[in-house]
Amino acid sequence: AGGAVLEDGSYTAKVVTSDTLGNSANYEIPFEVNQLLPCTDVCGLQIDPDGPVLRTPQLTLSASMTTAQGVTADVQVSYTDDAPAAQAAVIVETRRADQLGSVFTAIAAQPGRADEAGQYIVTVPLPEAGTYLVRARATDVDANSPLQSSNVLQVVRATQGPLLEYSFLDAQRFNQKPTLQVRALPRSGVPVESLDVQVRRQDGLTLTRTLAPVSCAGICYDVTVGEDIPLESDVESYTVQLTAVDAVALQSSASRGFVMDVHAPEIHFDEAGLEDDHVLYTELGSMHITGSIIGENALKSGTLTVENQAGTHVY
Repeated sequence: AGGAVLEDGSYTAKVVTSDTLGNSANYEIPFEVNQLLPCTDVCGLQIDPDGPVLRTPQLTLSASMTTAQGVTADVQVSYTDDAPAAQAAVIVETRRADQLGSVFTAIAAQPGRADEAGQYIVTVPLPEAGTYLVRARATDVDANSPLQSSNVLQVVRATQGPLLEYSFLDAQRFNQKPTLQVRALPRSGVPVESLDVQVRRQDGLTLTRTLAPVSCAGICYDVTVGEDIPLESDVESYTVQLTAVDAVALQSSASRGFVMDVHAPEIHFDEAGLEDDHVLYTELGSMHITGSIIGENALKSGTLTVENQAGTHVY
């Protein structure tokens, strides 16, 4: 305080205060003064400014996408004069690229050591599905160079195949030959390699269909049910089976049904009542018609007209 320069060491700042009524309080704050440069993660080594200088370490990974719980990291460390940095201290770190706030963390408590060729190989754990970033940092055995950071690489661990989607609801009804969209989308950023589409009728017959590619993040098709497939009955059920495979050979399968319904509404009149009462209708100059219109689907419209013998609408 007061502009004094403190030597390195441990200190305690004491605060004492009192008010006009004689009440007092005090507080102590311990602190340390350390004017040495921060440790460069490989502690206990003094940097020699006249020694050889490390190049940026070169990091490679055995895979950028995998289903395994780890990948192999290969770190090559050398000096600016191309000599290998034998016994260089190497730290390999990872962080989750798909988690907000994640930071690089060393995969081991102690640095590893490069071999005589300046190479260090280690397995990087990928404990969960997701996207990871990997980097390496190194300094030479005599600490003639400050800690050097490598290139940063991304690796994805996938545990599930592509995401499958349909443009229609399960058991949805159609009264015309429909065009259906099916989608196989990447999961965890792993590209979709293939999508097989099978449309089968309820009797097991595979329908002729047209697949029209649709632009999307994965593989998407418009599936047109072929007009050359005859309906054997008024109402028939179909199943759309999807099978997709991604770039790490993970597979997804799903199926969803739809119904072709060309069953027209049925009209029913009380014909016996009409025959028995036709004389009464003539005498009164009016008539009552009893009947119904029924169908398997919600009715869209219904009309009643009356024509005379000349075909003229009278009602």
